[in-house]
Amino acid sequence: NDDFSNNRDTFIGTESGEANTNGQENTYLGYRSGENSNTSYSTALGIEAGQNAAGNYTVFLGRLAGQNNTGSLNIAIGNRAGEDAGGTQNTAIGYLAGENNVGAYSINIGSYAGRNQGAGNYNIIQGYQAGENSRGSGNVFEGYRSGRANNGNYNSFNGYLSGEDFVSGTGNVFTGYLA
Repeated sequence: NDDFSNNRDTFIGTESGEANTNGQENTYLGYRSGENSNTSYSTALGIEAGQNAAGNYTVFLGRLAGQNNTGSLNIAIGNRAGEDAGGTQNTAIGYLAGENNVGAYSINIGSYAGRNQGAGNYNIIQGYQAGENSRGSGNVFEGYRSGRANNGNYNSFNGYLSGEDFVSGTGNVFTGYLA
């Protein structure tokens, strides 16, 4: 596809980059990737990856990765990673990682990691469902379901199910199995 605007865009795939007339230097590969987006300097690979996106300097890899993502400088890798997110400078790797995250400067690695995180900033979340539904900032959650649903700030939960049911509090450290 070519919008004939001389914006140095590359669109490959049916409806790829369609209606992206303001952006420049984008690369979209896959059915409807980058469709209706308003981005520049972005890359989206996968079916509907980066569709309806509005941020700049983004990388979306995977089916629906970065769809409806309005933040800039984000990286989302995995099916639906970074979908419906609005934060800036976030990294999401894994199925639904970082979905609905509107915070900034966070790293979410693992399926469902940091999903529905809300406006939490500066978080490092790693593990299946770690930090899912959490709302705090400055947290480190590592391990299966660690820090899930936590609303506190500056906590460190490390280990299988560590801090899973701990919903508030600041400056706590939980380490180990079921801590």
